[in-house]
Amino acid sequence: MGLGDITADAVSTAMAEHDRLGLIEFCNQHGFDRFRNYVIADDTRRYGTRVITAAAHGRLPGQVPLTPPEVADDDLVNQLLEGLGFEVRELRPPKWTREELTLACSQLFSNDRVAQRVNDPAVQHLAAFLRRLPFHAPQDRGLNFRSVNSVQRKLFDLGTRLPEYKGKRTRGGALDEVIIGEFLADEAEMHRRAAAIRAEHEPKAWALFSAERKHDSDAGSSGVLGSSFVYDNNFSRSQELREGHVVVIHDDEDVLGIARIGRIDHEDGQAGVTKYVAYYGGTWRAVDGAISSDDLKDASTDMAAHDVIKPLDIDKVEAMLARVAVSLPSQAAEARSVAKIRSVRRIVTGKDVRGGEDDGVAPTGGRREIKAKARKGQDKFRKKLIQRYGHVCAITGRCPAEVLQAAHLRSFAEHETHNLDEGVLLRADVHLLFDSGLLAVDPTTRRVVLAPSLSTYPHYTQFDGAEFAVGPSEKAITDHFLAVTGAWIGQQGGNQEGL
Repeated sequence: MGLGDITADAVSTAMAEHDRLGLIEFCNQHGFDRFRNYVIADDTRRYGTRVITAAAHGRLPGQVPLTPPEVADDDLVNQLLEGLGFEVRELRPPKWTREELTLACSQLFSNDRVAQRVNDPAVQHLAAFLRRLPFHAPQDRGLNFRSVNSVQRKLFDLGTRLPEYKGKRTRGGALDEVIIGEFLADEAEMHRRAAAIRAEHEPKAWALFSAERKHDSDAGSSGVLGSSFVYDNNFSRSQELREGHVVVIHDDEDVLGIARIGRIDHEDGQAGVTKYVAYYGGTWRAVDGAISSDDLKDASTDMAAHDVIKPLDIDKVEAMLARVAVSLPSQAAEARSVAKIRSVRRIVTGKDVRGGEDDGVAPTGGRREIKAKARKGQDKFRKKLIQRYGHVCAITGRCPAEVLQAAHLRSFAEHETHNLDEGVLLRADVHLLFDSGLLAVDPTTRRVVLAPSLSTYPHYTQFDGAEFAVGPSEKAITDHFLAVTGAWIGQQGGNQEGL
């Protein structure tokens, strides 16, 4: 069966289910987000065309609901629904709020009251910022919500309300003239209001301190490294953390990892103490000492000596991570991944997966559940290599910290020394090939060569001829090459077991 087999009765049944569960519950159950470009209009109710069509397919005999990619073609979905007698409408972007117009007017007045074009970076930045604001629910945003073109048009609309404009006014909105009037009356105050809106909603990053409890003041700070951070309202700035904020987890010595908060739960306790659990496991990226806690101070905006929660400059955090080949977790990618995983889990388990069902009971009391340093294979040698090369395998490129291992160009068992110039970072499987004498580096070209026995493994033959990292000792590379390749061609002295 395909889309063409969906019936009007199946669609109506899906709409009834939507009414019973509500929009959020219905979308979560079927693995969809709440963004809708087109809706079925039924009196005053609105139903997203894609999710309704996907659910309707599951109402057919012997069929299951469709996934988001299977109903991604709006034209095909809309044609089907209209053919079944349903009214389909494009969801128009919502009206501009006072806050949005204040930001737009601030931009206009900052540019000598001249509306900038779509290719102007300031307009592009404003559009991106407006799309991040929480004033409109995702299901109400519609197609092209605060696109660069729509923002440029609004700047022009506002410009036609200025007293010096002599042309014909555009249609705009009634609030446009009100906000323009407020800027004309007190421009400095309105710019301050715009700055306050930006300060409240700009992307934020936080340094969260994680270590074994040393003082009574540490009570309330716990969690599970790589999954959650537990804190309470006794901590300074505890009320400022929000879903979507970036968090950098560190201890006394190192940055352990970075993530983006996906959800914050709270639980009221005794004596007015509220415990919070910030979950971030979906975007956790281990850093494993590539950045020190001292380095993190360069990104701070207020590193008070004993604060567990400290604000960071997110641009500096991003630049710091880029130097070690780690990128900020993507909020949009996480949302798509969560929706997909929920859909699959619902099919596998036969249960709806919502909220924190998989996270178990939030930690309570002062009990510490932190795993302060989950350092698989971590030692000082590996840490120094990560600080030198970042999270980059010398052959395959950027890698998650969890699969990067410290490799010796000369056998440690033979020399028992950790010479940094004779060490490289290698992905775990590549490291095994390297130590097994199945991979070497041509010292004349610094490109990878593979043992003939790997020629039937396409996953690894792609690395034949790959450029090797710059930095390791040329003599160590040469010695390793001669020993390994000698074994391949049957030369004596090329015993790979001695590597």
